[in-house]
Amino acid sequence: HEIAQLSIQPKVPQVVLLLNDQKKLNRFLENDSSLTFENKNEKTRTFNQFMASCSPPMFASGEIANVENLIVAEHKSKAFTTSLQKYVKSVDPSTNLLLVNPGFGVIEYLYKNMWPEKDTRPNLFVAVAPQDCVTQTQEFNFALNSHKVPMRISPVPRDLHSYKYKCASEELDKYENTNDLLKLLKMTKESPKTLEMLFYSYGDLLLSRYEKLIIDSCIGPLTVLYDCHHNSELLKISYVPQTIDQLIKEQVNILTKTNRFLSSIPHATVALDKSRLCQLALHTLEVNKHGISKMKRDMDVLNSTDINQLNGYFVSLARYKKLDCYMNETIMNLVKGKVELNKYKALNYRYL
Repeated sequence: HEIAQLSIQPKVPQVVLLLNDQKKLNRFLENDSSLTFENKNEKTRTFNQFMASCSPPMFASGEIANVENLIVAEHKSKAFTTSLQKYVKSVDPSTNLLLVNPGFGVIEYLYKNMWPEKDTRPNLFVAVAPQDCVTQTQEFNFALNSHKVPMRISPVPRDLHSYKYKCASEELDKYENTNDLLKLLKMTKESPKTLEMLFYSYGDLLLSRYEKLIIDSCIGPLTVLYDCHHNSELLKISYVPQTIDQLIKEQVNILTKTNRFLSSIPHATVALDKSRLCQLALHTLEVNKHGISKMKRDMDVLNSTDINQLNGYFVSLARYKKLDCYMNETIMNLVKGKVELNKYKALNYRYL
């Protein structure tokens, strides 16, 4: 939406909306090929028409064409890999690929299974944005709930294991004036629009993402297991702080032993301090008293939860390096069992 609003764009923006399948594409075409954006704060509504497709671009000869800039945003990790699998032949080392809010493990999966050779990997970027800033009111209608939507972006090294920390300006230096996607993103930053682009180094953004991962993987599963109506109900249970402390100690141990480069990132010691993270988790419960975790909301409406992308991520790292992961694996299995039983009860007529 922001890129399509730039002054350099023609009447029909040079942005192709990639949809999941032909049926969704047909519905989009019936909707006048447009997306509707309502800004609740400014009380404005805009309609944007887009070119759209549900398959990789091809030349008249049938040869698959290269995609120069590709942005992928999905809700589930498996959807990221499935969507990219369709376009993998359109991606080469010159392609700029931006993943918006990818789950942990997605990048490792792509590098291992789609581009095992680092020389074949695209220019990969990761973007993190709060998902509650935008609400989907209908299939092609969206409501913007904030004046500004902060989007933190960093480049991803082609070889994760040999990463060496540099500050944001140094890491982005080689893309500064040559990368088309970054140019577009910077133009949206400079225009008085909704997006607020913030550029980070890979290491700095990774620490921030790890912090959120740790907090979410402590609070979400416990609200499910204790069937909380509000997150703060966990504070009524005397041994919850001890459980959170044990989970975090195990998680930090796994992260530091599987990512040796973390010690070279400034402030990593502070960011991954176990006592600080434990206090932050408890503080989050106090501040967000009436909130409820996404995992609990997903279970209540019988959706699959993101337990595999939270505690399951630590379990997969630990298995790979043969590290102890008893607490997180136990919590993961208990949540999966609780979700499975909840779905069974909801769909079994004997419980109605």
